[in-house]
Amino acid sequence: MKSMNRSRGQGQASPRHPSLGSCTALLVLALACLGPAARAAEASSPPSSRQAGGGLAADTPRLASGATTTPQTCADVMRRLAGVTLPVRNIIYTERAAFLISKPSVDPVETGQFLEYEDEARTRPAMLLCKAKSADHVVSVHGPGTARTDLTTTCRDVNRDIVLGVWGTLTPSERATARITPQRIMLDGDDVKYQGSRWITPHQFAWTGEDGLPHLQARRLRADWTDWRWRLAPDSWRGTYYCQLASPEYVRRLMLGQARPPPRAPAD
Repeated sequence: MKSMNRSRGQGQASPRHPSLGSCTALLVLALACLGPAARAAEASSPPSSRQAGGGLAADTPRLASGATTTPQTCADVMRRLAGVTLPVRNIIYTERAAFLISKPSVDPVETGQFLEYEDEARTRPAMLLCKAKSADHVVSVHGPGTARTDLTTTCRDVNRDIVLGVWGTLTPSERATARITPQRIMLDGDDVKYQGSRWITPHQFAWTGEDGLPHLQARRLRADWTDWRWRLAPDSWRGTYYCQLASPEYVRRLMLGQARPPPRAPAD
């Protein structure tokens, strides 16, 4: 899958963090020693597939997704993940390199957004990448009530909202002829990464499973501000919540039979 975005300038992106030396070594050692604790964190998003048609608690924030990615989509994703009540400025990146070295901001609250495309003409969006801040970091800076630290929302939950949001935009005739309904889209557990260098590696977000059904899998990186595992990390690494998602445009093409995911490639 190609990313054919063009740059609108480097001013929106933060510089790459300098070498961390012994601090990085200590952090890596701490992660290596986590053992069951790290696996327990990853187990919060079980690997089994889930249909896109399930329900949510009434007080859980939802992503009001339409059929297209908007300039505010990743800001809305942050509200879904963290229940943020403050204004959120969403920065759109058109160059992948600038997006990859960028960092979201907690004061002011800023998110980052990047779209990858299937085609060189950039007419078929495929994967949506969002960088946001964690709820506990927002609360630590802006005070109680500015975010929901009680939420356990995953990137898979956001993919679910996108699927249902796109379905809600289809006309009755489009629904009647749709090749794929939400109940036939399988949402696999998040592909969890603990380092940014792993989060940015190639990710197959959609495939056709042995069951003949389309599978969507989000990729997640979450490092809460108050999580002891990240205390040795630089502040710019902490308090982050990143998701790689299926774009609404891709989901619409999938439903209408205009896109068919390939078989799953071997895991990296």
